[in-house]
Amino acid sequence: MSQLAAVLPYNPSYSLFLPLGQHTPPSGLCEGCHKKPKHANYDYCSKTCGVRDLCEFCHKRRKFVEGARKHQYCGRSCADSAMAAASLSGVSNSTAPLSTSNASNQSHSRPKIDCLRCRKAPKLSDSPFCGQACEDAVGRNAPTILDVPHDHLMFKNVQNQFQLGWRHNTRCPIVRKIYKIVLKADISQKYQQYRDDVEKVGNFKNDPSLTAGNEKRRWHGTRKDCSLGDPNSKQGSTLCNAPSCSLCNIIRESFNINQWGKNTGWGRFGKGIYTSATSSKANDYIENTGHSDFRAVLLNNVVVGKGRKLRQDDPTLTQAPVGFDSVLGERGGSLNHDELVVYKGEAIKPSYIVVYDG
Repeated sequence: MSQLAAVLPYNPSYSLFLPLGQHTPPSGLCEGCHKKPKHANYDYCSKTCGVRDLCEFCHKRRKFVEGARKHQYCGRSCADSAMAAASLSGVSNSTAPLSTSNASNQSHSRPKIDCLRCRKAPKLSDSPFCGQACEDAVGRNAPTILDVPHDHLMFKNVQNQFQLGWRHNTRCPIVRKIYKIVLKADISQKYQQYRDDVEKVGNFKNDPSLTAGNEKRRWHGTRKDCSLGDPNSKQGSTLCNAPSCSLCNIIRESFNINQWGKNTGWGRFGKGIYTSATSSKANDYIENTGHSDFRAVLLNNVVVGKGRKLRQDDPTLTQAPVGFDSVLGERGGSLNHDELVVYKGEAIKPSYIVVYDG
């Protein structure tokens, strides 16, 4: 089976897709040409190099490189999305596939991109729904979670991020279920407003490899007192009402900075909300209380903004250092794996639940 037969893995460190087996360039070198030094506070030697290296569909992640050939797209997900968009518009795109398999096989294995509610029309590029009608219909039942089919593009994308992020020296567990979290409207609005405010100050979108507010996806492990989302669970997708079930309470009300320390008792970088690009690190913080044979981890959208890089503990922090929006705990020093810490509840929102073998 070709390494391109599945969606390419997600590299959370750069919010970019990298081909299997391709390593990040040496520190300080441009991530496009791998030859010239990076420009200050920029992943490339120049904007020209950065733009030239970006996927022609999402315009966010680097193009896949296979030997001497650089493809148009960052990976299978964008290639399939480009093909689907072309077929819907009636436009042929013979250069979209990233593998040499025939067209019928590509069509058969192509991940679905349909709306998670109606399952009929294609979803929008920045939403799990096809339009406002489906979004509003689901929103009336918020907070809730939506089952993402195994053959859906969103499932492949999240699953690959989970697998790539499993960096402990243990076998990566099998993902059984993935759910899209639909929050209450006011919680989503507070997050979006905070992201917009951080973007106004930082202008992160001027860097073609970054998104508004320098938003990233990061893992968070927590306590689970129920069987939410478990395969064949009678509870299904209904949130439990146990005050001690952090998983359901986070989905219900998002993250609360006042809950800091109740699970771990301390914080390496002070009173903040901790996440990581390393899924196996988040797994270490999961506490199952005997109601489930499966583990569940949250994948969250986090506004990084301008992150202060630290390698040594500073448990006295109650907010990001002056001039920064977050703390980036880097490997080395006292850390074996990365940490991203924000100090405001509106700087993070839960986006997916990944349920996997315990």
